[in-house]
Amino acid sequence: MHPEVSEMPRYAASLDIRATHETVWMHLSDVLDWPKWLPTVSAVDAVRGAALNPGSRFLIRQPRLKPQVWTVTDIQPGKSFTWEAGSPGTLLVASHTVIPTGPMSCRVSLVFRFHGIVGVVFGVILGSLTRKYLATEAASLRQVSEAGDPGGHLRLEVVAAP
Repeated sequence: MHPEVSEMPRYAASLDIRATHETVWMHLSDVLDWPKWLPTVSAVDAVRGAALNPGSRFLIRQPRLKPQVWTVTDIQPGKSFTWEAGSPGTLLVASHTVIPTGPMSCRVSLVFRFHGIVGVVFGVILGSLTRKYLATEAASLRQVSEAGDPGGHLRLEVVAAP
């Protein structure tokens, strides 16, 4: 079912990870390291600030998408961060949350929303790719976190379905 024009497309992926929330947060919040273990991200460059702080900006390059500058709008250290990217008629909002569920377990939630008159259209057109990327990102985060690889050197490959 396609969203009505008044609805803003929203996609999400969440899963449980058998690692401390500190370990998961370490990988999730080190965005400059993402290309080492995250197959949906080709490159990350700090534009303003290398750490996640409100106002920090990062240029993200992803396969099949145009490069976007993402600005951190909210951060709850050890728990979550949200950033936004946009162009005329479009606002993209991505939220990343880690919730402890036990001493050696947590739940990660990734949410991606498209806003704006053009964003609604992009959200529908890119819905399938967005769902695939979110699922891959959550699974990759789980794999790198559960592997106990503090350097983030594990690299996962996306295999396209026939």
